[in-house]
Amino acid sequence: MSDDTNPYLPPSSNLEPNSKRSGHNNQPENFRDPTKLTKTVSGLILAGIVLIVISWGFDLMELSLLKTHQEGVEITESFQNQLESSDVNQAIVGILALLLAIPQLICILMWIYRANSNVRQLGAQNMQFTPRWSVGYYFIPILNLWKPYYAMKEIYQCSQSVSRQPEKTGLLLLRVWWFLYIVSLIISGIMGRDIWKLFTSTQEPSIEQFININILSQISAPIGIACSITLLLIVKKIYRMQMAH
Repeated sequence: MSDDTNPYLPPSSNLEPNSKRSGHNNQPENFRDPTKLTKTVSGLILAGIVLIVISWGFDLMELSLLKTHQEGVEITESFQNQLESSDVNQAIVGILALLLAIPQLICILMWIYRANSNVRQLGAQNMQFTPRWSVGYYFIPILNLWKPYYAMKEIYQCSQSVSRQPEKTGLLLLRVWWFLYIVSLIISGIMGRDIWKLFTSTQEPSIEQFININILSQISAPIGIACSITLLLIVKKIYRMQMAH
């Protein structure tokens, strides 16, 4: 006797295929599971932190060499080799950081888009920022100084509302993250200006110019690390709240 005609078997439920297709019994059908994307973003952020730490270490060694040169110590062949090796190390780390920055930026923006879209699926209403604009404002001059922050803040607050999970440190983390982000942009701008002057000047570059750029890079390193850590914590908090719905 087949299952369909056996009167002693419980009837099959039409809801089972939808539950399997959703992947999470409590999530709407159009909710896209952000687990893999969140893990990818977290891994890329951690990789970026590692590169910042490595670059910071090379900066410290290079600064020691530059100050030794500034003090008028005789430039031996060994000392010259150390300077060249330091330049090569910094170049390699710089290339790796640039190669990492591209997928890191793409994945973070994809995550923001999905987080905005998902929280709408979870029931958030009257949101000011659409998924597209929560990403698009990063590319609009002037507006990118504050609009992306408010878009992320809205995602966080709406995720908190639909999950009904109070997060006391979330808004503080958001403020710290954006403050560090803006400061890092300012320092990067100053460094870029100084490097441009260094390589476009018709005069011989001075050792003081190299030292100043090195010091700016060392100031930027802990700020970049702290900014990355706060962003990582925000991503994880929003992920947990949306998945707990």
